[in-house]
Amino acid sequence: MMLHLKIYYIMENVNKKTENQFVNWDETSKNLTKEFKDLNETDLKYEPGKENDLYTRLQKKLNKSRSEIVDIIKKNQIKTS
Repeated sequence: MMLHLKIYYIMENVNKKTENQFVNWDETSKNLTKEFKDLNETDLKYEPGKENDLYTRLQKKLNKSRSEIVDIIKKNQIKTS
Protein backbone atom coordinates (compact mmCIF):
# COMPACT_ATOMS: atom_id res chain seq x y z
CA MET A 1 0.00 0.00 0.00
CA MET A 2 2.77 2.42 0.94
CA LEU A 3 4.62 1.71 -2.31
CA HIS A 4 1.50 2.55 -4.32
CA LEU A 5 1.18 5.88 -2.52
CA LYS A 6 4.83 6.73 -3.23
CA ILE A 7 4.45 5.87 -6.92
CA TYR A 8 1.27 7.96 -7.14
CA TYR A 9 3.00 10.90 -5.44
CA ILE A 10 5.99 10.68 -7.79
CA MET A 11 3.77 10.50 -10.89
CA GLU A 12 1.69 13.48 -9.74
CA ASN A 13 4.85 15.55 -9.25
CA VAL A 14 6.21 14.51 -12.66
CA ASN A 15 2.91 15.53 -14.28
CA LYS A 16 2.94 18.92 -12.54
CA LYS A 17 6.54 19.59 -13.58
CA THR A 18 6.05 18.64 -17.22
CA GLU A 19 2.82 20.63 -17.39
CA ASN A 20 4.79 23.83 -16.85
CA GLN A 21 7.64 23.13 -19.27
CA PHE A 22 6.99 24.86 -22.56
CA VAL A 23 9.00 23.82 -25.58
CA ASN A 24 9.86 26.56 -28.09
CA TRP A 25 7.21 28.97 -26.84
CA ASP A 26 7.54 31.39 -29.78
CA GLU A 27 6.53 28.71 -32.28
CA THR A 28 3.90 27.29 -29.96
CA SER A 29 2.28 30.70 -29.49
CA LYS A 30 2.23 31.21 -33.28
CA ASN A 31 0.43 27.90 -33.66
CA LEU A 32 -2.07 28.93 -30.99
CA THR A 33 -2.86 32.21 -32.76
CA LYS A 34 -3.48 30.27 -35.97
CA GLU A 35 -5.86 27.90 -34.20
CA PHE A 36 -7.54 30.57 -32.05
CA LYS A 37 -7.88 33.81 -34.01
CA ASP A 38 -9.00 35.78 -30.92
CA LEU A 39 -5.69 35.28 -29.12
CA ASN A 40 -3.17 38.11 -29.19
CA GLU A 41 0.39 38.68 -28.00
CA THR A 42 -0.75 39.83 -24.55
CA ASP A 43 -2.87 36.71 -24.05
CA LEU A 44 0.11 34.52 -24.92
CA LYS A 45 2.77 36.35 -22.91
CA TYR A 46 4.80 33.71 -21.10
CA GLU A 47 7.20 34.36 -18.24
CA PRO A 48 8.98 31.43 -16.60
CA GLY A 49 7.58 30.91 -13.11
CA LYS A 50 4.30 32.65 -14.02
CA GLU A 51 2.64 29.81 -15.86
CA ASN A 52 -0.52 30.19 -13.77
CA ASP A 53 -0.99 33.72 -15.11
CA LEU A 54 -0.81 32.37 -18.65
CA TYR A 55 -3.26 29.57 -17.89
CA THR A 56 -5.69 32.00 -16.26
CA ARG A 57 -5.60 34.40 -19.23
CA LEU A 58 -6.16 31.59 -21.70
CA GLN A 59 -8.92 30.05 -19.59
CA LYS A 60 -10.81 33.34 -19.56
CA LYS A 61 -10.22 34.16 -23.22
CA LEU A 62 -11.07 30.69 -24.57
CA ASN A 63 -13.66 29.77 -21.92
CA LYS A 64 -11.92 26.46 -21.23
CA SER A 65 -10.82 24.57 -18.12
CA ARG A 66 -7.20 24.51 -16.99
CA SER A 67 -6.79 20.90 -18.11
CA GLU A 68 -8.17 21.80 -21.55
CA ILE A 69 -5.69 24.69 -21.79
CA VAL A 70 -2.79 22.41 -20.84
CA ASP A 71 -3.88 19.89 -23.48
CA ILE A 72 -4.22 22.63 -26.13
CA ILE A 73 -0.72 23.91 -25.37
CA LYS A 74 0.78 20.41 -25.45
CA LYS A 75 -0.94 19.69 -28.76
CA ASN A 76 0.48 22.87 -30.30
CA GLN A 77 4.05 22.51 -29.05
CA ILE A 78 6.82 22.09 -31.57
CA LYS A 79 9.26 19.43 -30.47
CA THR A 80 12.90 20.38 -30.86
CA SER A 81 14.97 17.22 -30.80
